[in-house]
Amino acid sequence: MRSPEVINALQRIAVGQSVSVDVANIGSRDGEEVVQLYIHQRHGTSTRPECELKAFTRVAIPAGRSCAVEFVLGPDELSYWSAVTRSRVQDVTTIDVYVGGSSAASAHTVLEVVR
Repeated sequence: MRSPEVINALQRIAVGQSVSVDVANIGSRDGEEVVQLYIHQRHGTSTRPECELKAFTRVAIPAGRSCAVEFVLGPDELSYWSAVTRSRVQDVTTIDVYVGGSSAASAHTVLEVVR
């Protein structure tokens, strides 16, 4: 399997919109890949981890084919528990989105989260 390389996403994204990535099987045999979505929030009410796993899915890809994988960035993916406010927070902010087969995902885009 080849790692996803391109994310087709809006540069500005509202809660509930999605990002998609094309995953290709360049091998000669059918295969499966666990495609994982990670985010990093650059700034906000509280400090966030460098890399947070927010979604994943297993896809079967026939040899020599590719498929599109879509992830919805809803409230569960974009909000977090803030120790500062002692509540769930969804900041208007900039996030880095990474998609790939592991936390070392190379497909990357930057999105501005709006309300």
